[in-house]
Amino acid sequence: MHIRHTLTPVSAAVLITGNALGQPVWPPPYALLEIKATPDTSVAPFGVSESGAIVGFLSAPLVGFVWQDGVGQYLRSVNPSYRASAADINDVGWVVGMGGDFAGNFVPTLWIDGEPMSLGTLGGDRGEATAVNQLGHIVGEAENSDGYHRAFLRRDGQMIDLGTLGGRSSYGWGINDLSQVVGHTFSDDPNLIGQRGFLWDSGQMIDIGTLPDGIQCQAFDINDLGQIVGHCKDADRNDVAFLWENGVMRSIHNFDLGRSSWAERINNRSKVVGFVMQMGYPRAFIWDEANGMRLIEDLIPPNHGLKIRIGRDINDGGQIALEAYRGPNQQGIFVGALVTPVHPTMTLADPTPGRAGTNNTLSLTGVTPGATVRFYYSLRGGGTLIPGCASRVNALQLAKPIWIATATADGNGEASITRTVPRIARGQTILFQAAVQGECAISQLVVWRFE
Repeated sequence: MHIRHTLTPVSAAVLITGNALGQPVWPPPYALLEIKATPDTSVAPFGVSESGAIVGFLSAPLVGFVWQDGVGQYLRSVNPSYRASAADINDVGWVVGMGGDFAGNFVPTLWIDGEPMSLGTLGGDRGEATAVNQLGHIVGEAENSDGYHRAFLRRDGQMIDLGTLGGRSSYGWGINDLSQVVGHTFSDDPNLIGQRGFLWDSGQMIDIGTLPDGIQCQAFDINDLGQIVGHCKDADRNDVAFLWENGVMRSIHNFDLGRSSWAERINNRSKVVGFVMQMGYPRAFIWDEANGMRLIEDLIPPNHGLKIRIGRDINDGGQIALEAYRGPNQQGIFVGALVTPVHPTMTLADPTPGRAGTNNTLSLTGVTPGATVRFYYSLRGGGTLIPGCASRVNALQLAKPIWIATATADGNGEASITRTVPRIARGQTILFQAAVQGECAISQLVVWRFE
């Protein structure tokens, strides 16, 4: 007997792969574009620009990289014998991170057009740049002449020691376009122990406090609205993600998803990414005021074959630099990815009659009349760049899509194809999507299990 599945039940059945925490979102609002490297090379992404360029480092060789729309570039150190690691990128393409110098030290490094420049330290040997704003102001941490790590702001060619809250060390992690800096240091209050999140603004460093009855915090990012994110220990000593705004700190953690969480970055639309610990493993999340904390795993296409670990950064367009891994456990190969919003404008119907071993029709509506449509299928979800289309505009939600056929839309904006589905497809789940050549237009994703 043939059982016709509607889109939502089929999708939910496919997507619930050992996740008993709730129904994933359907249709998935994102595509997942994997950053390719050699099979035995781990990829660690850290920052994403407004144009969708991702920076980070590769494990073999140990070098920094920039990746955008399928094209990658290595970043070498000033001393090419040493490895490099990139942490952030701004919209004019300035990349910051850490690289080796000719004294044999790893120091804060800036790349402009791929060329490295050592930024120096605060009098010591080592350091690292962690973030750069649109003005080219850079933050990070560097050793001073006493060998202590201190948060720095590099502005107008000068390295500025941002000080501490009374302790010896501090670390700068985030900066906004107002050149406000956040990070962590130690309090000058002897009754307060551990790390303390700080906000530095116009020469003054303040302690942003803790959660109610909590202790110690680390602040990792600040947006242009002055909202700060990071993690704190709550009253029960759990590490939980926080949002600080107008002097008030609150937890954004969801204990239904795990015992602890870290917020890594926040964009100017108040969307936060990070990770939540679940059964000993990190799982990437996105948080916003309307939806709360959600697993990114529940927002991307099914059958992608990856373990989604950490949301590292998010731009104002909602694109996320993501760390995942491929393998049965945490010893697998680490994979970088760009999670990018998709914008379907066409409606693809389920295959009809939906049975293997016979002709099936795929019908599409909402097409520009006269446009050429390409129909695709795949066994795996994920993402693929559309030729001639930037990732920030649109992307397919299929990994390794296979072209089925091409059709021309009629005057009503409808197009269809009919092809024989082989008997071997019986019992298999197939993913379908359509795209218009030259328009960056896509349909929604269809998931179908053939009988």
